[in-house]
Amino acid sequence: MNLARWLERAAAIDGSRPALALGDAIVCDYRQFADRSARGAGWLRAQGLAPGDRVALFRGNDPDYLLWLWSIWWAGLVAVPINAKLHGLEAAYILGHSGARLCLADGERAGLLAAHVPEGCSIAVGARAGRDARDADATPLGAPLGTPLGTP
Repeated sequence: MNLARWLERAAAIDGSRPALALGDAIVCDYRQFADRSARGAGWLRAQGLAPGDRVALFRGNDPDYLLWLWSIWWAGLVAVPINAKLHGLEAAYILGHSGARLCLADGERAGLLAAHVPEGCSIAVGARAGRDARDADATPLGAPLGTPLGTP
């Protein structure tokens, strides 16, 4: 089962309900959340990632973290969350031992990691990657990979 199926279902059932907030501000409703996640998934797959590949998240706690997490799942990839308080060397250790092919980082953490990125892994930095993923030209990946909800 793919957890992104839950998001797809929530968007279909009650897509206009608030899904993500930052303080008092609503960032997106479930329909927008699902669309952005599908676009992010399409962007991730366009980077050459295949179902089962590992993608690390090394960023602070913000709505983009959740959008990327759900994009990873939508694409059938494996999320490798890295604690945002770790040093670049510690994060690089996790990248190397997890087999992550891509690390989605915010600017601060990308800087910490830059000198320590293991071979076979690339870094996509927050704003650029997010803009690429949600650009109108980014092709959304179809339905999330995996078994539909409610299927035995």
